[in-house]
Amino acid sequence: MKVYVNPILQWGAEFAFGMPNEAQDSMLLIGLHGWGARQTVGGFKAAVEYKHFEVENEQLVEGSTVSLAVTAPRFEDNKPTTNAPSWSLSAFKQYGMNHSACAVFEASPSGECVLTAGGTRKIDDTCKLRGKLNTKGVLGLALELAGTKDLAVVGDKAGLTLNCEVASIGPLNPKVGAVLQLSS
Repeated sequence: MKVYVNPILQWGAEFAFGMPNEAQDSMLLIGLHGWGARQTVGGFKAAVEYKHFEVENEQLVEGSTVSLAVTAPRFEDNKPTTNAPSWSLSAFKQYGMNHSACAVFEASPSGECVLTAGGTRKIDDTCKLRGKLNTKGVLGLALELAGTKDLAVVGDKAGLTLNCEVASIGPLNPKVGAVLQLSS
């Protein structure tokens, strides 16, 4: 269990519990997070996750995760709310250390539902390509470059991520970005 409070008395508390099976190849995780300010509860998030993985010679061969989460805010814009909670159901499949695929179904309090599918492909030891597409027509791509001595752009103690997101329905509304991570 973890509890934290900042100087202006915003607070949060988290509780997580995991139960592995006897073969140590699966685990059920349960978590609860609450937040608020001073003596007011702002909301809760609860999640249940099931993980299964195959390991050979201490290397991940395959892994799968299914998660169900619900978020129930009690305050919005500093006013009490009776809004319905939001829900998400996700499935994730990892194929060794090189590739992965995922699908996420989200339902908002207004009843709007969005399905997102995505994946990651390792191109080589220094480069990964990530992509996603959702039912709202948002297409996203990211290229991650890990630093090496041979990659002069970022050096061996840095990483660079280039990303782009466009709407495939209606106006493109492009969003582009870059993240440079530095370490010492």
